[in-house]
Formats: sequence, C-alpha cells, structure tokens
Amino acid sequence: MATANGEAEAQRFYATAERQKTQITARISQLDNIIRCLYEDRVTGRITSERYDTMASGYELEQAELRQELQCIT
Repeated sequence: MATANGEAEAQRFYATAERQKTQITARISQLDNIIRCLYEDRVTGRITSERYDTMASGYELEQAELRQELQCIT
C-alpha cells in the first residue's frame, strides 16, 4: 500500500511539474512577442526610447526569472 501511495504521489508531482513547465514556456513565448511588439513601437516612434528601455528591461527580467525557474523544474 505504501508503494502505491508513493507512486500516486510521484505521478501527481510529475503532472504538476509538467503543467508548470507548459505554463512557464507559454509565458516565455508570450514575453518574446511582447518585446518584439514593443521594439516595433519604439522603431515607429509610438513610444520613447526611455519608455522602451524601462518596459523591455522589466519583461526581460521576468523572462530570465522564468527561464531559471524552468531549469529548476527540469
């Protein structure tokens, strides 16, 4: 019985880790798109370079944190 409980717990842990991995990967991809659009806004003059720098650095920091978290999961 203890083995069965351990296996079930391991399966739940694995499923949770896979869900987290999927969510993190999706957010990293979403941030890539946001940064790309932000760059286009900067190039076309819709936002200032200062605003671009501020926003881009925040998104890049979030992306770096997510990549680090992803490494811990895998």
